[in-house]
Amino acid sequence: MIGGGHGMFAPLLPRDTYEQVYQNGPDVIIAGSAQPTGAAEAVAGGWRVNGRWPFASGCQHANWMFGFCIMTEGGKPLPGPAGEKGPPLVRGVFLPARDWQIEDTWYVAGLKGTGSHHIALKDSVVSEANFFDLANGVPCLPGPLYQAVPQLLPLMHGASSVVWPRAPWTNWSSLPIPVGSSCRPLCQCEIRKHSKANSAGSQPS
Repeated sequence: MIGGGHGMFAPLLPRDTYEQVYQNGPDVIIAGSAQPTGAAEAVAGGWRVNGRWPFASGCQHANWMFGFCIMTEGGKPLPGPAGEKGPPLVRGVFLPARDWQIEDTWYVAGLKGTGSHHIALKDSVVSEANFFDLANGVPCLPGPLYQAVPQLLPLMHGASSVVWPRAPWTNWSSLPIPVGSSCRPLCQCEIRKHSKANSAGSQPS
């Protein structure tokens, strides 16, 4: 998913911007964050973007990056599709990686290789052509894949959530117990036995 799945966002851009993204061929790495922690204020020539986005996996190797913004005018959020009483208008800002700042924040007890640092923009004036609408945007390419981006994203995250815990669970279950401890090894835990049996398609004895 890292460096691959985010390519689904690109067809939501205007066609000219999409062509810029892939002007040198299909091998483009895209990173970003889906959390709307940025703000884009309407100004002459586009939008002034400020924000800081977490979990931008793969950002150190990306060619292009994106983050989601609450769109504002006069310092006030613009209404979204549901109107004044609904959530504010949210759009994605999509720019070359060189235009972003990468903050060295990813220090975790696992997943070091994802490089999920924070990325940031400060007072960047961005053209309307570099924004996309995830919820209601019209893709610039035909084909069913590009018409169902919001529906496909949960499937990708769901697959990751199923696969990632397997290796840590296997490793932790075999860790030795300190001498003198009254605890049992995790491999002898009834909960683990039950989970392992279910994952294999059988019931524990």
